[in-house]
Amino acid sequence: MGVLFFVFSLFWGVTIPLGLQLLDRASLTSREREWVWGFASWGSALYNFGPLSLVAWGYVTRSPRYVRGLGIGVALTARALLAQGLLCEGFGRLIGMRAKALEQNRLGIVGTMLAACLLAVIIGAGRAVYEAVRRARRPPSGDAA
Repeated sequence: MGVLFFVFSLFWGVTIPLGLQLLDRASLTSREREWVWGFASWGSALYNFGPLSLVAWGYVTRSPRYVRGLGIGVALTARALLAQGLLCEGFGRLIGMRAKALEQNRLGIVGTMLAACLLAVIIGAGRAVYEAVRRARRPPSGDAA
């Protein structure tokens, strides 16, 4: 029963983010579409990070407006995790999983959402530091006599 639940969760952990990314991709402008990952990077991100790949998806596709992109990525991650959590909760009850196991699944979903928020903050802070260093290294412009 545990293996069946794991496979079910793994399947939706990749399929839901893929669906959200495909929907989001259709709404991108042609300029934003230039930033979309290639298929190898895209597949790798989905397979390795599942719903957390949505944070990076928002960041990459909205570059250089990265703050907006991080917000979109966190919102997409929340949607994916909510959908996955509800599907897994229903499936777990259907196959008769113990209440303790279902509670652990809910805690895992909440923990993943917190990790997504933390990831967005780290990426945003790293980008802000990068931009500050880049501006500091730029030679001053203007008329120097």
